[in-house]
Amino acid sequence: MEYFVDPKTCEKRGVYGDEGIEIEDCMRRSTKEDDAWVLYRYCIRRQRRWYTKPKTIKYGDIKHKITQISEYVSEPPIKPLKHQRKPTKIVVYTDSFCYSACSFITKGIKEWGGAIIVGFDGDPYGKDEEFEVGQAPSNRMISIITEKQYDYKPLEFSLSYSILETFKHNYKYNENIPREFIKDIVDERVNIYPYVIGDEIIEEFEEETKKIIEKYQTKCNPKNKRLVKIDNKCDKEINIKHGHGGYECGDKGEWSTKCVLAYCDSGYKFDYNKNKCVKGICAYPSSGNRIMTINLVMIIVGLMMIIV
Repeated sequence: MEYFVDPKTCEKRGVYGDEGIEIEDCMRRSTKEDDAWVLYRYCIRRQRRWYTKPKTIKYGDIKHKITQISEYVSEPPIKPLKHQRKPTKIVVYTDSFCYSACSFITKGIKEWGGAIIVGFDGDPYGKDEEFEVGQAPSNRMISIITEKQYDYKPLEFSLSYSILETFKHNYKYNENIPREFIKDIVDERVNIYPYVIGDEIIEEFEEETKKIIEKYQTKCNPKNKRLVKIDNKCDKEINIKHGHGGYECGDKGEWSTKCVLAYCDSGYKFDYNKNKCVKGICAYPSSGNRIMTINLVMIIVGLMMIIV
């Protein structure tokens, strides 16, 4: 189950006409002594502040209004993976023309160093450093615009625009540039162009994947410092509570001997800017007494208005 929460309190948000979620959650935390009607009115007023007191962020001289900042969280799976692979042994392919949930994942993987991202298809003469992992990691809405014509068929145009924007992980929640306006470039690129489902194309991907996995045992992308070669020998050297380390990619494209923080224990957030593990507010009980949380992405929720 996934939903939006207040990053400071972990209270559920209501979006997409599902505002009742937040109101119900607000009322559920009441005491028996509270007057139900008074409490309901309070929760309604509080929920309306979502829309009546928007936050304004600026792009130069343009004001961009959004309703509020939220965090997108997901309950962990009941059965965690038994044989988890290290990021340097996972390859994710993208054709760059990737948006919504697809770009949500690819940009998240790039930001967290979760896999080797490889580009395929696209312009065969294009520069590799311009090949992005995805285009628009946001929920989108399509409007159909109709223009009257004298003949029996009117002209129709479709317009796609974002209604939920995602921002880079920053636990001060003060990022002001949506991730769809930030370039994230692939680590590698392969010469696979005809996108046809079949045994032949699958074999091509398999062969290229084997080559890339083999390459990343010794080589790496010096422009992607977030992809770390995880090694538990680094845990003691970094000496960060609840943190686990690995080797950072060197400037010459080979794995260095420098140990850096790679990821945090379940129930903790990786604060990349401060290089530490932060206790997660939103935690869900899993098997046994362990507390797990999955913090996928920071979301700014709301319908946008652009004011010049």
